[in-house]
Amino acid sequence: MKNMNKPIPRPCLPRVFSPILLLAFSCLSLPAFAAPPLTDAEILALMKQRINVDKKGVGMVVGVIDERGSRVISHGYTDLSRKRAVDGDSLFEIGSITKVFTGLLLVDMAEKSEVSLQDPVAKYLPATVRMPAKGDRQITLADLSVHRSGLPRVPPDMVRNGLASPYASFTTERLYDFLSGYQLPREPGARSEYSNLGVGLLAHTLSLRIGSSYEELVRQRITIPLGMYGTGIRMDEKMRQHLATGHAIKAEIMPAPEWYLGSLEGAGALRSSVNDMLKFLAANMGKTDTPLKHIMEKMQLPFEAGKPVLLAWGRHNKMHGSMILTHGGKTAGYNSYMGFDKQTGVGTVVLTNADISTADIGNKIINSAFPLVLHAPPSSLVQILEQQGYAQLLPEYQKLNAADAAFSLSEGVLNNWGYSLLEQSRTSAAIEVFKLAVHLYPDSANTYDSLAEAYEKSGDTALAIKNYQLSLKRNPDNQQASKRLLALGAQ
Repeated sequence: MKNMNKPIPRPCLPRVFSPILLLAFSCLSLPAFAAPPLTDAEILALMKQRINVDKKGVGMVVGVIDERGSRVISHGYTDLSRKRAVDGDSLFEIGSITKVFTGLLLVDMAEKSEVSLQDPVAKYLPATVRMPAKGDRQITLADLSVHRSGLPRVPPDMVRNGLASPYASFTTERLYDFLSGYQLPREPGARSEYSNLGVGLLAHTLSLRIGSSYEELVRQRITIPLGMYGTGIRMDEKMRQHLATGHAIKAEIMPAPEWYLGSLEGAGALRSSVNDMLKFLAANMGKTDTPLKHIMEKMQLPFEAGKPVLLAWGRHNKMHGSMILTHGGKTAGYNSYMGFDKQTGVGTVVLTNADISTADIGNKIINSAFPLVLHAPPSSLVQILEQQGYAQLLPEYQKLNAADAAFSLSEGVLNNWGYSLLEQSRTSAAIEVFKLAVHLYPDSANTYDSLAEAYEKSGDTALAIKNYQLSLKRNPDNQQASKRLLALGAQ
């Protein structure tokens, strides 16, 4: 499946060939305490490496908070044509970091007794809407915030048109029609499954309760109290002047359309700058005394006894001696990261106008022991395959891994590599790449789905059906696999 929105396991990362990226080998040891954060010079070096050398970005702005206060480091451009430099006021889509704002609204309203965390969502929807349920268990507001409602990541019938926003046409009417006709695959609370639909529905429900738009609710309760006057959804002329153009990183770097989320704005529609997000970060770290201090502290604690899950934030990242709370975001042309460790007093915001994850950079800024992500296969490996054929991929990979046990290729790298080959009509080579992905990540539904798609493109219907079925076995909610099996006459 080309759309890699779901979280992907990231192993300790591979051999790299730049002196800067050799920092990544700190993942070979697991310190008992957090390693020092990166210096400003090291941060700038990573930004230059990612944009200038790896060609995986256009502009990037980093905000850092530590014992020295807050500061902004930037590199690159708002767009490739005018080449205007990005800075702390440049505006970016922050994607799913919006979910933290939605979580804060939920806690704030619960503290004011406007809602209860355990209220059924159906309590606030129009009577004409049939909210999905399973047995006697109804979906609660808290279920939506922690992704355990049983609702899918996105509605199966959502229109996907290239890079265009798949959410823009998802109106309130379509939301209500979907909810009224959807059958939950399991009881709410049974397990977690990331759902943009669920958090979008949460924001919509809270807005109904107050009788206000989601954007106005965020303004009145969060951004105005924090002085974040350049943060919002709908851009006025001043905001648009600061907008950094989004870009999709494919075979070439191309401009990407702006995203609008229809009735699901609370899942990822906000736009902001690093200067504004530093105010939000400082407030969440308890560095500033704001009207939101109490609810922010409360949201950083488990909301249910005996369970480590937090509203909106999820869980702490405890790798490499850290206790990092983090959230990221991704749209068609932007990526965002916000994280902090209260133990060390270090936090960061990373915003970029390209659709490549910056989570590795964000984590490493806070704790230098975190590894960096390899965003492309090593050029030496590609050169061998171009000379000897992609059928040699598995044995060549095994040679590299035998020589260096830390060498690996992440599922995301393999997925992007395979689809890049498909876009070049090099289907046989893409199949070999996706076969390696299945070999390395046999529990991932996505690897089988991608391999099935390549087999289907090659005309091998039997193997396409087999792999779509294997994908569906690992993820019964994979609507893409179900649709393709039906089209191929297998269902």
